[in-house]
Parts: sequence; C-alpha cells; structure tokens
Amino acid sequence: MIKTTTLADIATPSVRQMQNYIREKQNLEVKLLTGDVLNGTLFWQDNDCICLQSDGHNLTVWKQAIAFIKPQ
Repeated sequence: MIKTTTLADIATPSVRQMQNYIREKQNLEVKLLTGDVLNGTLFWQDNDCICLQSDGHNLTVWKQAIAFIKPQ
C-alpha cells in the first residue's frame, strides 16, 4: 500500500492565516487546553502540528492541544 501525504488545504481561511503568521514572523501567544501559554513565532505547520520558535528553541505542539492562537 502506498502512503500519500495530504497537504494543508490553502483554500481554508485558518490555513491561510497561519501561513501569513509564518511569512510575517508574527509574534504569537498560544494557549493550550491545559492552560499553559507559549509565546514565539510560528516556524511551520502541517495537518497535525505547529512548530513555535521560542527563546532559540523549536517547540512542536499538536494542534488538538491548542485552545487559541493570538497575535501579540
């Protein structure tokens, strides 16, 4: 069986907004469902995760763990 990778649908407004955050290197506040808050810039996204650059570290966060993302 051949496994295919599904790319994010760029016609979806939320995907376009995330791509704008990446392009503009926008500082973001990411609040998780646990109540923890992460700050940094969005480096990449895929269908399941985002990568947030914060204090010189790359943090991979599952999208299902995110409560909201807010520009700073």
